[in-house]
Amino acid sequence: MVTQVTRAPSPSTRRVRRCSPTVWRALGSLASVGALAACSSQTSASERATPTTLAPVKLVDVVASWTGSYTVTGTKTEPTYIEHVTITRNNDVFTVAGGAMVNMDPSIESVRLGTDGSIEHVVCPAAMDCTTPRPLTGFLATASVLSAARSGRLTGTVIPQSFGNRTVVCVPAEQIGVVEPVLDPCLDLETGAVLAQRHRRSGTYDGPTFDPWSVTVTATAATT
Repeated sequence: MVTQVTRAPSPSTRRVRRCSPTVWRALGSLASVGALAACSSQTSASERATPTTLAPVKLVDVVASWTGSYTVTGTKTEPTYIEHVTITRNNDVFTVAGGAMVNMDPSIESVRLGTDGSIEHVVCPAAMDCTTPRPLTGFLATASVLSAARSGRLTGTVIPQSFGNRTVVCVPAEQIGVVEPVLDPCLDLETGAVLAQRHRRSGTYDGPTFDPWSVTVTATAATT
């Protein structure tokens, strides 16, 4: 069974370039690259992580419910261009593709999670050294959280937070091996996909974070 949830655009809570239809037509395929500087800028405060009315949840219980696969697409707005990002889970293989401007090949990183919690790279980006062990953060943090659960290292409870029209759980990054973390990964409560990172000092979403209004989640239930 496939459940698709599409989130319609909503007013910006992060930095976004807005162009008139005439400008968009003139810019054509360059509209999401450096040419965005030609557009007027509308800026407002970053979206703050807001606790939901849901009761605190045990991380091990939430993670145990993430048995299906998913595909998440969305954008991440930068000062002069917009990144298009896709993250997927196919059983125990996790992939992120994106980070490039339009008309450029996306960067792709993919890992496989073992039943014992071990993680190995399937696809390594050309500019990255994947031979040195490191915690998987950013949009691949789901693999790290599941690894911690499978190896018995995941503990504690968290209060679900609102992220756009979705609900996320933000996992203390120490639990996935990050030393003195600034950002905690925030994972979709329904699927486990990483949608955002919460900044510890400001309480706002920051770093590798989707634009909340751009997110589309396609979740596929686990099959036996």
